[in-house]
Amino acid sequence: MDKFSKCIWLATVILKSGNQGVTLREINQQWQYAFDADPIPRKTFDNYKHYIEELFDINIDCIKSRNAYVVNDAENLYSNELKMWLLNSFSLSTLIASDIHLRKRIQFEKVPSGIEFLEPLVRAIKDNKCIDLCYQTFYWEEPCCRIIQPYALKLFKQRWYLVGCNDSHQIRLFSLDRIKSVKSTDNTFKLPIDFTLESYYANHFGIVHHDGMVETLRLKVESEQAKYLKRLPWHESQRVLEEEAGFLVFEWELHLTFDLRQQILSLGRNVEVLEPLWFRNQVKEEIEQMANLYKV
Repeated sequence: MDKFSKCIWLATVILKSGNQGVTLREINQQWQYAFDADPIPRKTFDNYKHYIEELFDINIDCIKSRNAYVVNDAENLYSNELKMWLLNSFSLSTLIASDIHLRKRIQFEKVPSGIEFLEPLVRAIKDNKCIDLCYQTFYWEEPCCRIIQPYALKLFKQRWYLVGCNDSHQIRLFSLDRIKSVKSTDNTFKLPIDFTLESYYANHFGIVHHDGMVETLRLKVESEQAKYLKRLPWHESQRVLEEEAGFLVFEWELHLTFDLRQQILSLGRNVEVLEPLWFRNQVKEEIEQMANLYKV
């Protein structure tokens, strides 16, 4: 188990101890139970603690009365979706990887390669450091290396994406599974004050960004399928316009992107595009092309 995985596990243990904190002795009890390994030496623990504080931009304090360790700004950490994903996912995967019996009883979805670039990218984003990125698209015969300002990371459908700015001052998207290498540079950049991932992807579904108009999308969804849509909304603008026996009509204010069209098509006959008309015709044309493939 590498240092990164150990630190993720340790950060999770300290965070979950709450305001009471957890002593090094208690940490080692959990460590030995989870991994059947030797206790963590004090010097190694101090090294891991410093690494965690840098990685997650948090402070781990010691409650002197009982020598217990606690995250003093836990609320900010809990509110950060990326950091919590890292903690929960890596902590669980580390625990499962260490126990052969658990590996036989818990199964994950396969994630494309590129996960090894998460740590250097998170560090570069945190420090506003430019990176030398070698990237291979499906359309290039050879990978291309360029200097990128890493703005943010986004997870969508089991794939991680880097949102970054190139030397032409254009914001571009890079899938981590197509990255060949990442090298940190000494050059820093200033994140535009008006950029946030939330605002960049406002009124979007998925990972594809679109600068055009936001439009009103209306779908007629079969009742059983609508239950899933109500439980897991596609976007915060989602609302139910009409509810009848057998179907519901949903409405969104969204950019009508490729990602969204693919999501609609994945529901097959359980959904019908009502508006806008041009988008309905676009979906209809794709369905007709699909039907032609199966004509005998």
